[in-house]
Amino acid sequence: MGEVLDFLRLIWSLDHALQTLSKTMLGTIGVTGPQRLLLRMVARFPGLTAGNIATAMHLDRSTISGILKRLEKGGFLQRRRDDKDGRRTLVFLTARGRAIASESSGTIEPLVERVLGTLSAEQVAATRLTLSRLAGAVQQHTRGAE
Repeated sequence: MGEVLDFLRLIWSLDHALQTLSKTMLGTIGVTGPQRLLLRMVARFPGLTAGNIATAMHLDRSTISGILKRLEKGGFLQRRRDDKDGRRTLVFLTARGRAIASESSGTIEPLVERVLGTLSAEQVAATRLTLSRLAGAVQQHTRGAE
């Protein structure tokens, strides 16, 4: 098929598999893959702002806002005004959110960990670089088309 089309085929296959697993996670553990990633980030860094989370997850603030609303409604997190700057809202996990963030069964993390364990540090670095550059190029192209 050619290198570019073969690479795209693999990316679309991975995207489809991630979407399918994310829906399965919602049914089994109560959150989607992106929601769990957000919970894991807040578990490691309590008190993040929505802007911090959007930057770290490479998503628009409006997308993060929707995810935060759904997680807050589900009792997984709470938002509090920053005592130092009342314009900012900080994100913290509830007990329910901490439980989901600490449990990896039923998620993609063990699969990714297993696959990364079969690769050398150089292969992981090359993969990370390729995916990062590709994601950046697609995001830049998308922003330019708006």
